Amino acid sequence: MDNVKDMVLQISVLSLIIGIITAIKPYGKYDSQLRLFTSCLMLIGILSPFLSCIRDIDPDFIISKAPDETAQELINAADEEVLRIAEEELEDALQLKLAEESVPCSRIEVHMNTNEDQSINISSVTVISTKAEEAQRNLRNILGKDVEINVQESF
Repeated sequence: MDNVKDMVLQISVLSLIIGIITAIKPYGKYDSQLRLFTSCLMLIGILSPFLSCIRDIDPDFIISKAPDETAQELINAADEEVLRIAEEELEDALQLKLAEESVPCSRIEVHMNTNEDQSINISSVTVISTKAEEAQRNLRNILGKDVEINVQESF
């Protein structure tokens, strides 16, 4: 509200000054130059409160800088989400592969972790199936001997 008051006051004062200048000028001489000068004065008077508002804007308000802790939290959350999605996708793929081999399973649970080089490693797979031995043999063929496979027989 103060900016509006300042702008009205500036325009009023400039209007008085321009009126005095046009009253004391010689008739017919310098009309175009005086009109240009007074127009520029009026334009500056109108725009100066807006320019001061723009100058007073805090640049940190426009460009927010996240602290390092927040950035690290976002990175960790993204890593956890990637692991969760990878686990779900592998669970679905193993479910389909076992179904192709006619090994029914009621639940598959995969646990993964991230190594220091940011690679994803399968740490363990837990399966509940009515054909436990076939499920373990098929999973061993698919995943290799480095993965811990826990198979529970369901009745």
